[in-house]
Amino acid sequence: MDEYLSYLARPADIGGRQAKNRLSTLPMEANDSEPDGSPSEITIERYRRLSAGGWGVVYVEALASCERGRCRPRQLMLSKRNLDSFKRLSDAIRAASDTPPFIIYQINHGGRYALRPLVSYHSEILDPTWDMPEGGATASTAELDEAADATAETVKLCASAGADAADLKCCHGYLAAELFRPSNNRDDKYGGSLENRLRFMDALISAGAEAARDDGLIFGSRISIQEKFPGGIGSSGPDGTAFDFSGVAPLLERLKAAGAAFVCETMGVPYYNPETTRPQAGRPGLETALAEHHGMAGWVKSFNPAFAVIGAGYTSLKAGCVERAAKNIIAGDVDIIGFGRQSFADPDTAVKLLSGDAARVKWCAACGKNNCSTLLRAKAPAGCVVHDRAYRAELKKIQRGK
Repeated sequence: MDEYLSYLARPADIGGRQAKNRLSTLPMEANDSEPDGSPSEITIERYRRLSAGGWGVVYVEALASCERGRCRPRQLMLSKRNLDSFKRLSDAIRAASDTPPFIIYQINHGGRYALRPLVSYHSEILDPTWDMPEGGATASTAELDEAADATAETVKLCASAGADAADLKCCHGYLAAELFRPSNNRDDKYGGSLENRLRFMDALISAGAEAARDDGLIFGSRISIQEKFPGGIGSSGPDGTAFDFSGVAPLLERLKAAGAAFVCETMGVPYYNPETTRPQAGRPGLETALAEHHGMAGWVKSFNPAFAVIGAGYTSLKAGCVERAAKNIIAGDVDIIGFGRQSFADPDTAVKLLSGDAARVKWCAACGKNNCSTLLRAKAPAGCVVHDRAYRAELKKIQRGK
């Protein structure tokens, strides 16, 4: 175990800066901001605890780029108006550790999953996953222009807010991902051809490159490398089902050309196929699913070895994550090991693992239902319902209301 731990304890390079170790939180929305999207005291304390918990990278959850892009009433939202509140969050994260973590801010527009849905096009697969009016209006070109401009401007605020890096979110079915996938059949400048389907992400990448040049911001993207449904990202075409890496390579090429420093691997759309991203106790085919995650990270790393690749699919392994993570690092398939729901379950996971005290880690129970995601979908503050009594109480409120 000590030999494997040594690989996780080593620093990792991200765009010329160092993360103190190779353990990262993954962006986990908790719906606990102030009404205007500013971090609340609860938000700040959550991230202070993660920093004190020894993580090399603290990956701040999806920050909405505008009011129209918010998916929950208390989703964090970064703007010029509340910039100082995010500086306070960044300062609190750094102050909580003698060796501060590398801080990533994830920037997102909710698209079809926003409180006021901005649906790019209708999908027989995805429309039923949300309260989508049948045959309802789709976003106009002007609305997508506005969303692209707002999201790009928010990317440019990240350095001023105190982040080391910005994540241009392109995963889990939100707006950037929806527009990129091959099944995007819009007939305007945001659909059809690859060039059009990447137009939204191109705006964000340009903003990231501008902020890198002007403010020293590092940037990258969390990408659903494979969405695992016909016409999804990573498929061979509008109706394709088999994984085809050429379906995602053009986005990676653009990121590489613009100087992006990292890619965070993920898969699927949680609203449609949550088993790809949410570990479940006793889940059939778990090893196959984990191998897919780790294989996708390896694909990205082989595409551009200069990318710092942040991998997913480790929480389900519990204490076995250390050996698997180290072996994947040794194989050159991944650089940094990401934990999502595990960072909810135990903010101190990193310091416990690196001190050789895995027996004291409060492991994610991999709840199949009535879990942290249940809280989020109910638009309640989200956290671990197993290890934190406050979130258990929130779950009971929801259950009583049914």
